[in-house]
Amino acid sequence: MRLLLLLLLIPAGLVAQQASPWIQLATVQDKRIDESSGVAFSGKYPDAVWTHNDSGGKPEVYLVSIKTGETLATLRVSEARNKDWEDIAVFEKDGKSYILIADVGDNDRKRKDCELLLFPEPELEIGENPTLTITDLIILKLSIEGGAMNCEGVVVDSENGEIILLEKVFGEKVDKAGIYSVGIPEKNSSATAKRIGQLPVQNITAADISGDGSVLAFRTYYAGFVFYRDEGQSWSEAISQTEAAPFPLPFQMQGEGLCLFPDGKAILLSSEKKQQPFWQIRLQRP
Repeated sequence: MRLLLLLLLIPAGLVAQQASPWIQLATVQDKRIDESSGVAFSGKYPDAVWTHNDSGGKPEVYLVSIKTGETLATLRVSEARNKDWEDIAVFEKDGKSYILIADVGDNDRKRKDCELLLFPEPELEIGENPTLTITDLIILKLSIEGGAMNCEGVVVDSENGEIILLEKVFGEKVDKAGIYSVGIPEKNSSATAKRIGQLPVQNITAADISGDGSVLAFRTYYAGFVFYRDEGQSWSEAISQTEAAPFPLPFQMQGEGLCLFPDGKAILLSSEKKQQPFWQIRLQRP
């Protein structure tokens, strides 16, 4: 029954992909993490991911081991407010690892205060489970071409210096999700995200780009999808000229988080609610 429902929810015309069975990893131990809305592998600490809670949570980011489920560190973003944090990304720029938090959730489509928060990934004494306050924060105040939109999937293409936002549409007359792009900011500033394409997919809740920039993955509540980019292609070209490969997801309690493993060969999933497990799905690139 679940497989039938999944097949009905995959948009027509997308190419099926064979994926190896998913593997359950560690269960998140920290009870503070009760709405893991975004997840991203650390650029500094192996086998650990950064995650955060959804709207209304504390402006904190947690480093969690995917092997033990234990929280290794906590970052406080004291200059920001978690109005509706929906996704997180880790990327490399000028040889340094950065974290981006996307405060872009807008179910009612009327926010005028969406923000992207960026800061260098800090050096930490992992064995001591430290709590660190972020002081070198860059805030990009974001507006959207065409007006407000709801977004839960954000990725960073550091090679081309752009941040890509995937719109979340659901139960609406518009059944195609917009794709938007904005430059990576160097300092506190304001900018407008420009529409660069669209996807025939509803309920996009998370997205990520692989470290080498060749794989873009995103998910809904019921299925995941992967795009592959050829050398020299922009992501707008890859998305408009190729078809996404769908893959099934395990059952999750409101699954909303997704990130690619550093080698781009597997996907990690997280979900909302307390003490939920991480899941791994191995990709088989065509």
